[in-house]
This record gives sequence, C-alpha cells and structure tokens, in this order.
Amino acid sequence: MIAFSPRKMILNTQKQKKTLKGSKKLASSYLVSSRYNRLFSLLLKTSTAAKKAFYSQVKTIVRQEVSALVRPSSKSVWRSSSKHGIDSIMQFSWDKVLEETKLLCPVLYSSLSSAIAKQDDLTKRIGERHISLKPNLGCVIGQIVFAQKPTTMKFLQEITGVQLCLSGTAREAFVRLNHLGLTLSTDAVRSAVDRLRMNYDKKHDIIAIFAIFAEH
Repeated sequence: MIAFSPRKMILNTQKQKKTLKGSKKLASSYLVSSRYNRLFSLLLKTSTAAKKAFYSQVKTIVRQEVSALVRPSSKSVWRSSSKHGIDSIMQFSWDKVLEETKLLCPVLYSSLSSAIAKQDDLTKRIGERHISLKPNLGCVIGQIVFAQKPTTMKFLQEITGVQLCLSGTAREAFVRLNHLGLTLSTDAVRSAVDRLRMNYDKKHDIIAIFAIFAEH
C-alpha cells in the first residue's frame, strides 16, 4: 500500500504556494488601505513566521513597558510605603494603579484586562450585581512590579502583610505567602506595623482604612 503519492504532494505544495502568494497580496492591500486589524488577523492565521515575530515583538514591548513602570523617574503608585504614614494608604486607589499602567504599559494593560474581564469597564455580573474586577487586575500588576523591583515596588505586599498581621495570621502562613510574592517577610511587616502605629491618628480606624484594598 502506497502511503503517499508524489504527484499529490507536488499538487499540495503548489496549492500552498498559491495560497501563500494570495495571502501576501491580500496582506499588502490591507497594509496600503490601513486596515491593520484585518492585516494582523490574516498574517497570524496564514504565516507561522509572522506569528512568531508578533509574539516576539509583544514580549519585547511588554518588557520595555514594565521597565519604564518600575524606573525611579516614573514615581509609581507602588513606590508608596508605610514610611509615608497612614496618608499614603488613604490616598491609594485602584483607579490610580490602572490609569498609571494604562499610560505606561498599554500593551500589558490591554493583555491583562482582556484576560481578566469580558467588559471594558472591568466588571463582572453575578446575578443582579455588577462586581468590579479592578482589584483583581491591580493585584496582578502589583505582583509583576514586585517581581521586578522587590525593594522599592512593594506597596501591595507591605499592606497585605500588615492586614494579615493585624488579623493574627500565623508565621508559617507568612513564610509561604512571602515565597509566593504576596507579602513581605515577617520582620519587614512588623517594621511596617510599628511605623504605622507611631504615626497613627486615633480618629481613624486602621482596620477600616485597609478595607480600601477590597473595595469594588
């Protein structure tokens, strides 16, 4: 039994060449007419080389964007800390985090937001309620910048650690969460708690202030 036909292989090769030639011609017309969505869609569907090049470009762009976000000159929201007192916590908002990311990291923001939410307003409907997914997206971004610059971009991990400490979380849990990049070490968290208590204004409920991180 013949597993393949040389003639059939030749015909298939010729057909593929014609298809590729037609795709390139169509891609050129899309480029000339500035129909970029159709151009990229066509190239990604028909060209393995174009797909690899696209992925490579996305990786390069995202790395550049994150580098810009963690750069000292960016004055990122994530550079705030307990050293600045309770005011830095009260002034925090997920909207600021997302606005900053959208401005400095448009490709990263577009990728993450589309992965997390189906709606552009970053909400999810559960029954009759619309739940905001901004904290979810913000936490992912906080993890990314912390992985890049753990000594300076640690606001999320510090405040998470303080909340866990005030709620009586066991030391073993701290160690595990610290290894996952979700919080700082126990010593670093204790220092943060001490700083906040020193600058603590009794007019505010410190536990209530931290609730801002769970607000929708």
